[in-house]
Amino acid sequence: MDIESGTLVNWLKDQQEKNPKSFPMDGKVNYFDRFSRIEEYLNNEVHPHVNAGAMLHADGYLTDHGPNHVAKVIKHATELAKSKESDLTPYEVYMLLTAIHFHDVGNIFGREGHAVSAERVMEGLASYFVYETTEKRYIKNIAEAHGGKINGSKDTIGLLPPSDEALNQTVRMQHMAAILRLADELSDDRSRAARFMLDSGQLPPESEVHHRYANSLHTVLVDADHKEIKMKFEMSLDIARKKLNK
Repeated sequence: MDIESGTLVNWLKDQQEKNPKSFPMDGKVNYFDRFSRIEEYLNNEVHPHVNAGAMLHADGYLTDHGPNHVAKVIKHATELAKSKESDLTPYEVYMLLTAIHFHDVGNIFGREGHAVSAERVMEGLASYFVYETTEKRYIKNIAEAHGGKINGSKDTIGLLPPSDEALNQTVRMQHMAAILRLADELSDDRSRAARFMLDSGQLPPESEVHHRYANSLHTVLVDADHKEIKMKFEMSLDIARKKLNK
């Protein structure tokens, strides 16, 4: 795949316009439109309220889980997808982008088991997936594999099949899940930290460590051509020595 500029979202739109038959159903379904409607709903109705939902379940004050975080994950997923070995198909990009939007929404019901709570949000969006129950299940599985445990195992990506078939297309489940998980980790940077609340000592003790980590990560550079990721951290000596709760 050739991503010259923009993000995977722009590439998906371009493929839908220029190569509609590269998607399932021989171009009869507009997958970019389907993704856009899901994105619009989640950005307006779910993502802005994820942190509040977690707080209502006494899960502390999370780092940002709103639309800005999702956009950052898409940015890093785009950078990772530029690798020559990646070569995502248009349908895989649709699945990956949709899974990125669902990967953290379960926090709105509480942090515990949030990775596997995405289905509860997806149930309210059944009409957006029409009758594609297989597609919906695969997207859910990719989103769930970004962290936590599944059936007691932390190897959430390894539990997925390397590849599978959906609507007469091969989709690489582990590959997409790996991109999502790494892009999510790379997005845990300074933009997610509640810096004023951190500096003014207003964060709950159990939340501080997550904001301290995010606040210290000031630069993430992904060079897919040279298979290199640079992460730059900075913190004061006092913070480095401080024992934090978790």
